[in-house]
Amino acid sequence: MTLPRVLVLAVALSAAASSCSAGPPPPERTRTVIVHAAKALPSSLPSTLEEMQGVKWIRVATTAMVNLVKVEGGKLLQPRAPSSVLPFSIGAAEPLPADGDAVSAWLAQGTAVLSTASARLRGLRPGGAITVGLGDKRERIVIGGVRDDARTSGVEALVPLAVASRLGVTEVRQVVVEVTESGSAPLQDTARMLAAPVPVRVGSREDVATPDAGKLLSLAEIKERFGEFSFVDVPGRWLEPDPAWEEANIATQHVPILGRMRCHKKVMGPLTAAMLEVQAAGLEHLVVEPSFCYAPRVQFGDARSISRHTWGIAVDINPTGNAFGDEPTQDPRLVAIMAKHGFSWGGVWMTPDGMHFEYTGL
Repeated sequence: MTLPRVLVLAVALSAAASSCSAGPPPPERTRTVIVHAAKALPSSLPSTLEEMQGVKWIRVATTAMVNLVKVEGGKLLQPRAPSSVLPFSIGAAEPLPADGDAVSAWLAQGTAVLSTASARLRGLRPGGAITVGLGDKRERIVIGGVRDDARTSGVEALVPLAVASRLGVTEVRQVVVEVTESGSAPLQDTARMLAAPVPVRVGSREDVATPDAGKLLSLAEIKERFGEFSFVDVPGRWLEPDPAWEEANIATQHVPILGRMRCHKKVMGPLTAAMLEVQAAGLEHLVVEPSFCYAPRVQFGDARSISRHTWGIAVDINPTGNAFGDEPTQDPRLVAIMAKHGFSWGGVWMTPDGMHFEYTGL
């Protein structure tokens, strides 16, 4: 059947009107992609990603262990030798361009954000100030706000990226990118390719989080529970903690299966209980070589961080076959018993440390 010419014209006009009223297509949705590394990323990575299709904005961040020199408006620091260092962990970042993000607002104002545990430890509130240093450089930073330790990613304070730069910390450890959904997959593939051979996690905040990260203690929480010390920074990987702290907190005693161990006094009980359970289950054969606990040093692969062994709260079991960076070979039954007694396993970390069991509390 042929439609009358008038009806055909009306249908055409109606379609044209609908097309005009619809307007331009809605903007493509975006995703926040994080590129996270345990050590320095290539310095050219941020600028390369910024030029990719669909990128709306990009921000970088880094971490460092600095010297806490002075506290204003809180508890005074204990006297120590002028050449010693009081370790203080910072994360330095550019503020995100997001409305209502208090942390970004404080960073944009040039102020620092303390973790809740760090604020308790220092007796600090917003308006107080800290002075941190690295080598002969010093930076005074006013406290803008306080946030939960999980929000500060485990460091004691978040500071503006410019502060870290003036201290000489210029490494890029994390890149945050806002990109269209169509551009997300190519950007992630490019980030992994350009970061190699540095191990990275790429994706959403949930994708890059370390498994069981919520169980790990922040540095401020470790200091609250196991004590704080200053140390002499000697050349190489090893440190010399304050002898008075060492004498008050580090003990040597026999532990079933493991033998003579030197650890923090508060860890000896849980470690002994874990080994007694391994023994009761007839699994002694899962521990095949000597282990160690207290070892004051910086972390493997990261000279800007202090190992938890320095507090004597981490124990390395079966180093052979579970070397740092290698695929772990620990028996899951041993891992499960250690977890039951409060020890988190390094075998699930971005750079696996299969020998490493770190006490986080029951």
